[in-house]
Order: sequence, then C-alpha cells, then structure tokens
Amino acid sequence: MDTPVESASTSQGQADGTKSALELAHGALEANKKLQQALAERARNLEAELERMDRLLVSRFSSTDFLNVQ
Repeated sequence: MDTPVESASTSQGQADGTKSALELAHGALEANKKLQQALAERARNLEAELERMDRLLVSRFSSTDFLNVQ
C-alpha cells in the first residue's frame, strides 16, 4: 500500500508521462541490487578459480620433481 506521498508522486509522474523522483530512486535501487548480486556471484567464481589454481600450484611445486628442475 502506497503512502499518500508515494501515491501522489506516482499519479503525477504517470499523468505527464515522466517518472517521479521516487520512481527513479526505486528503479536505481533495483538496478543496484541486481548489479551487487552479479558482482557478488562473479567474486565467488573468481575466488573458486583462484583456489583451484592454488591447489594446482601447490601440487606441482610440492613434488620432488621441482627440486630437480634445471
């Protein structure tokens, strides 16, 4: 349920075909939430990739073959 201010802003914004400041702020907030979710997912993927690379490096350099590299 809209507050009187929200209702007035929404009605006025729709009447003249423009968006009110409240509508613009809401749209920006939703876009920011989606962006934050995408960035968090990307960060998780990068961290997982780094962990895999770390394991590969550790397994490669912890072998005795590393000591015999010329």
